Amino acid sequence: MKPDSSFVPGTAGELGYFTARNLSGLGQFRHWFLTRRTGRSTGPFATLNLGYGNGDDDGVVAGNRKAAWTALGLSREPLGLKQSHTDGVEVVGEGSAGMLAGSPPLADAFITAEKGTPLMVLTADCLPVVVCDARTPALGVVHAGWRGTALGITRKAVSLMAREFGTKPGECFAAVGPGIAPECYTVGEDVRAAFIRGFPWGTEVLRPAEGGGWKADLREANLRQLVEAGLPASAVAVCPYCTHCETEHFFSARRDGPKSGRQASVAMLI
Repeated sequence: MKPDSSFVPGTAGELGYFTARNLSGLGQFRHWFLTRRTGRSTGPFATLNLGYGNGDDDGVVAGNRKAAWTALGLSREPLGLKQSHTDGVEVVGEGSAGMLAGSPPLADAFITAEKGTPLMVLTADCLPVVVCDARTPALGVVHAGWRGTALGITRKAVSLMAREFGTKPGECFAAVGPGIAPECYTVGEDVRAAFIRGFPWGTEVLRPAEGGGWKADLREANLRQLVEAGLPASAVAVCPYCTHCETEHFFSARRDGPKSGRQASVAMLI
């Protein structure tokens, strides 16, 4: 892994993570793009698998989560989602965090203006996207796979932040976290059709792959959505690290198959 000045590695005890430099200077905000470093999972889920439902032992996953949140100094477990590759965006309002903790919503993004409530998405090739409005303040955390990306979930999350909280997108900063690089992501005609249907620039984030299919650039597609939503391109950091290539640091469903673990991206207002 070649060092990149826009994403900075860090540790909390044995836990490993990356932070985006453009977000780290915002005083009302904390975020972590966790790696798979440390953890108690074994076999195909080794080491810090934070995802349930893929065949790992639930008790081990619970222990991994508890250790991770403790290492990060969180006083409460992050809110999660029943991620379903849609464009659903959940608004976390005053008093709703407790209810959502007991019954995670069927959605693929959170937005909130509530301080002290950590939000989490899980990925294993899909992109985690974090949007921070330091003026309001407000926060958006997005799980962007190809389906959600084709439906415009990142653009929708920013638009809802503007509607719900008065966010001014032109004053926001965002980071597109670690995900699969276009060189490693060959897709079929269904994905190409969805991107063409969803965006006037859909063909520009696809290129023919050797042997058939298309190479899809989810990074560029989500960057374009952020810019369309009103963020300056200069305010968006895009992580260059590929989950498929960097086996030591990240889980990858495309590489590891259905028994891939999941890494978490966590963000909160303070």
